[in-house]
Amino acid sequence: NIQLQDRGQYLCTAHNRFGSDRMVITLAVQTEAPRIQPPQSTEIATYLGKNVSFHCLASGRPPAQISWILPDRTFVREAGTMQTPISQMSLLQNGTLKIHPANFSSKGDYKC
Repeated sequence: NIQLQDRGQYLCTAHNRFGSDRMVITLAVQTEAPRIQPPQSTEIATYLGKNVSFHCLASGRPPAQISWILPDRTFVREAGTMQTPISQMSLLQNGTLKIHPANFSSKGDYKC
């Protein structure tokens, strides 16, 4: 699989007892700007005390890194579980934000 860091110039050489030849080949790796896929719904309702997940699907080359802005303007960009003023949350490697459990402070706009 070609990676972005594979771009550059490669030297090919051939030789035998009669001589040698060489050729330089340049490899350009195409990239794609991140694009977020619109969700099926932009409003999610849940019951107090239940877990809720927000999905953010994005394409891009290299792969897009997902981050979230919470209703209290907290910025979440590293995968893992954290305690925020809103609730305990987990940011998964695939960009999904999980709130466990939802409470009254969990309401608001979440930006991917």
